[in-house]
Amino acid sequence: ESFTQQVGDATEAVVLCGLETHVCIAQTAIDLMAEGIGVWVAVDAVASRRQLDHEVALRRLESAGAVLTTTEAILFEWCRSAAHPAFREMRKLLQ
Repeated sequence: ESFTQQVGDATEAVVLCGLETHVCIAQTAIDLMAEGIGVWVAVDAVASRRQLDHEVALRRLESAGAVLTTTEAILFEWCRSAAHPAFREMRKLLQ
């Protein structure tokens, strides 16, 4: 069963984090992008046992259309501005 079948067609993008960048993250990202879902990879929240596997997977994902960014950048982008009600609390957590 595909991701969109499980959660519905309303999902436009997902943020991925986890282990084995070159296996779990890469395969999930490629499947999601094939379904037309945008993929953001939090590069500071993914890893592989071997650094080379990690680096090659990130290059592959970026060339396939995934957005590579950091956890902090994602959180601030979700807030959009300092006027967001959660901005101050989130900023405290990141310091």
